[in-house]
Amino acid sequence: VYKRQTNGPVAFDVHTDLIGAGRIRRRSLAVEFDEESLWTRSLPVESGASHLRVLCPEHQFLHLAVHALKHSYSRMIWLVDLGLVSKQLDWSELLRFGEAYGALRPTAYAARCLETILGIEIPGDVRLALPRLNKMETGFVDLVKRRRPEAEAFGEPLVAFSIPTWSGRLAYLYEYLFPSLRVLAGEAGPPAAWRVYSHRLGQIFKRGFFHLKGWFGSLLHRA
Repeated sequence: VYKRQTNGPVAFDVHTDLIGAGRIRRRSLAVEFDEESLWTRSLPVESGASHLRVLCPEHQFLHLAVHALKHSYSRMIWLVDLGLVSKQLDWSELLRFGEAYGALRPTAYAARCLETILGIEIPGDVRLALPRLNKMETGFVDLVKRRRPEAEAFGEPLVAFSIPTWSGRLAYLYEYLFPSLRVLAGEAGPPAAWRVYSHRLGQIFKRGFFHLKGWFGSLLHRA
């Protein structure tokens, strides 16, 4: 829940799925949770209310990993949550579900961040089973570790690496850069289309600048 203006109306950001596919449909090309499995393996809340349930640790970890990547690990509380849930995991089940849902790559980011930032050891066989991150991805983790603001421009574009085909990656990136007018109007309010797309172009240039700044900064830091 958030307010657009100090004295303005309250806007509710309603999530109808775990990955935000209602906003960018092609996110489901990267990750797609099985809702039936989520409910089947969910656990009752320890409050005596049997109708209240939470995700099992493996599903919770996968969702946290996907969500944290989507938002570029901009809040360290998400990484702390991942660290806490990691203590309850059946790692073989995590890998099985991660592969089934297409969430192994977000899991690899989470594992790398947990090891390099929080010092949490990931089992060797799990580390070997996860996808190997490329230079851009390891550079992103380095920016997160150093708490560089440029990292915030990388999360959503990096989701493309979780999509198996190049056509799917390009389609996702296009939809990410140029969402529908309905989606953009939800972000920028109800003004005319030209104003909404002008606002979006400004966002793209700003993010492009942060991408370049972060890339050059990472190269200089390694040098």
